[in-house]
Amino acid sequence: MSRAAIFGWLGLVLVVASVVAAMLWARAGAIRTYGTADAQAEWDDWREEAREQAASGGPVERKVPKSAEPPALVLMRDHFLACLGAALVAALGVYGTFFILLRGSIGGDQYKPDLLES
Repeated sequence: MSRAAIFGWLGLVLVVASVVAAMLWARAGAIRTYGTADAQAEWDDWREEAREQAASGGPVERKVPKSAEPPALVLMRDHFLACLGAALVAALGVYGTFFILLRGSIGGDQYKPDLLES
C-alpha cells in the first residue's frame, strides 16, 4: 500500500470521526437547550405572538408555525440519522474531491490518465 493511500485512509477515518463527533455534540446541545420546560414556554409564547401578528393583517403575512415543539429540537431528536447521513455525504464528497486533487497535483505523472498520453 502506498504512502498516499495510507494517508488517504487515515484522513478518511479522521473526517468521519470528526463529523460524527460534531453531530453528536450538536444534538446534545440542541436537546439541552431546547428540551427544557422554559424553552417550550418561550416557543409557545412565540407561536402565540405569530398567531396575533397573522390575525392583525400587517404589511407582511405571518404564518403560524405548525410545530408544537422548537424545530431544532425536533430535527436533532427525531431526524438525527438523516442529518448525520447528509453531513457525512457532504463531508466525504468534499474530502474525496480534495484528496483526488491533492494526489494528482503532488503525484505528478504517476496519476496522469492514459487518455492524455499520445
